[in-house]
Amino acid sequence: MKAFFSLLIIGISFIVNSQDLSSSNLMKDGSLVSIGQAKENFAGWHPEGLYDGIKYEVEPFSKNPAYTFSDGSYYNVGRGFTFTFNREVALGRITKYGYKYPFSLVVEYYGYSGWTKVATFRNSDVKQNFDFNFDGQIKAKKWRWYITEYSYKGQNLYFFEMEAYERTISNKPREYKDYYDDGSIKVIGEYTGNEKSGLWKYYYENGQIEEYGHYSEGYQNGVWKEFYDNGALYAEGEYDDDCEEGEWKYYEEDGSFSEIITYSDCDFHGAYKLYEDGILIEEGQYRNDEKVGEWHFYYDSGKLKAVGSFTYDEDYDEVDSTGVWKFYYESGQLQKQCTYNNGVIEGSYKTYYENSRVSVEAFFESDGESGWYKQFYDDGTLKYSATLENGNYVCEVKGFYQNGKPEFIQSSTKYTQYYESGAKKAVVELVDYVPNGEGVYYYESGKVQAEGSFVNGKGNGKWVYYYENAQIEKQGLLAMGYYDGEWTEYFDNGQTHKVILYDNGKLMDIISCFAPDGSRLDKGTIVNGNGTVKIYDKNGNYLEKKEYSNGIIEN
Repeated sequence: MKAFFSLLIIGISFIVNSQDLSSSNLMKDGSLVSIGQAKENFAGWHPEGLYDGIKYEVEPFSKNPAYTFSDGSYYNVGRGFTFTFNREVALGRITKYGYKYPFSLVVEYYGYSGWTKVATFRNSDVKQNFDFNFDGQIKAKKWRWYITEYSYKGQNLYFFEMEAYERTISNKPREYKDYYDDGSIKVIGEYTGNEKSGLWKYYYENGQIEEYGHYSEGYQNGVWKEFYDNGALYAEGEYDDDCEEGEWKYYEEDGSFSEIITYSDCDFHGAYKLYEDGILIEEGQYRNDEKVGEWHFYYDSGKLKAVGSFTYDEDYDEVDSTGVWKFYYESGQLQKQCTYNNGVIEGSYKTYYENSRVSVEAFFESDGESGWYKQFYDDGTLKYSATLENGNYVCEVKGFYQNGKPEFIQSSTKYTQYYESGAKKAVVELVDYVPNGEGVYYYESGKVQAEGSFVNGKGNGKWVYYYENAQIEKQGLLAMGYYDGEWTEYFDNGQTHKVILYDNGKLMDIISCFAPDGSRLDKGTIVNGNGTVKIYDKNGNYLEKKEYSNGIIEN
């Protein structure tokens, strides 16, 4: 059975006898079916035991009431309807799915004659006519359903007695007010029929106006203004059926601009300006919420910082930087110039020192990852040069000191670094430009400073560090770049200073601590990564203590 008596609540409030809502009247086959609060929803029952009632929210008013069935399905009974005063509707005979309605409730017709709407409903031998006159009133009628027991496929079905009265809804404006708990006004406005209309004002709890503007047929329309809780203007602009339309201005509390946005149908569409402390820092155009065309960016001094364009990609669904972009120092001197193609740097790329000399000069292919790159000192001397292919270096990469001597030379298999004097500083084995294999670092005197091995760019395995007098400074294991296990530190006379236990980079304990003469020193309180560690200089003099938590130094 598809219960349809909820149609009667159009424009109507319900008063239900509380006794009739008791569980005894709502029991069916031992299952309780809840109807909720009759003023807010209304329901019926399916003869086979399914809660199949139509729910219709009465308040707040809805232009498009939703009919929801408890099994989660939506049914368009007959031709269905959407009811709003001053709108046409049509209903058909309710016989869908072949169910007969044992309580004989059917909608015979819904017609009109002039300005009078008539709906006829039949319940057993009770028949009621409801005349809807669109002169601003609904004619007052009372109606009643009686408890009746029906049998359908061997199932018992119960309906409860209820009374209802028609609610008068006027198309003439009526005042609406809402209040905070302390009695101060929160909202003041008006309704025409069941829709907001006319001037509405919203207030903060401190009594300051929060926003005000007009509604038309339930939608925000025309000029609206919004305010901070101190009374300062926050925003002003126009709505068109709840959507921002045209130019909206937004303000800081001191009255300076924060943004000026042009809207179309709720989207950013048109001129846009962004301010900080009342100073313009960004301006351009939006289309459908995306930046398009030429944009300008400014320093807070008002000087031009950057200028460039945005455009939709070839699929017309994303916006990317495109064309020539220029960036400037606050002095007005050009800082960078590059060309974008769909968000990827392509072609010439240059950056400049403020003295106007070139800092970086490069050229990129269309993939943005192939090309050549050069970097210069501020006197124009070459500092670095490289050739790229698919994001990887090809050929040798060379770096130079300002005196013209090499700083490093890097191939795909070896990296060699030099001191400015020309002495070798480091030699590291590479695989495809990444450190893999042995690495040795040198003092400028040529003596070894450190040696160990790399795996995929990180120190791994045994590493030994030396004083320049060739005595070991410290030694232990690295686990992919982290100290791990037992490390031993030494004074430059060869005497052990500390034996330290690490766990994947975390200092967990000081096993022992000695002075240069071999006497014991206080290590601190650290145990299992928590506590203090005392620090000594190269002569064994106390300097300070460090606090550790879970093996990590605090602060």
